[in-house]
Amino acid sequence: MLLVRHVLVALPLLVGWVDVAHADPPNVAESDRERARQLFAEANQFGRRSDFRKAKSSLSAAWALVKSWDIAVNLGTAELKLGHYRDAAEHLAWGVREGSIKMGESNEAVVKSRALLAQAAMRVGTVKLDVDQPGATVLVDEQ
Repeated sequence: MLLVRHVLVALPLLVGWVDVAHADPPNVAESDRERARQLFAEANQFGRRSDFRKAKSSLSAAWALVKSWDIAVNLGTAELKLGHYRDAAEHLAWGVREGSIKMGESNEAVVKSRALLAQAAMRVGTVKLDVDQPGATVLVDEQ
């Protein structure tokens, strides 16, 4: 069995804020949805004021409750602004993949998120590992 893991190494850059409406995924408790909506709205206010530390905090809390593409791309955007490039690339990649499925490849927010992902990707390196042990797990920094 072949297992491929990516290790990302960060370097600095800054970009813009993605402003999209919050979309709820299915199978999430209503109380969690409502709290995630509140946190998302709060984070957007922080983002508009360029307070990306607070935006990241609110979006991380929302992400813990609800995994949605719009939370992911906004979290990735805040991380990119803060110089957390590996995390930004991870969340932006997840958001672009899911947003493309739900909203379509040409959706304006998806297109902007893809551009942000490209900027994050320019600041990280990728290492490809090929493992020949069936069922092997490769961890980097306990992840």
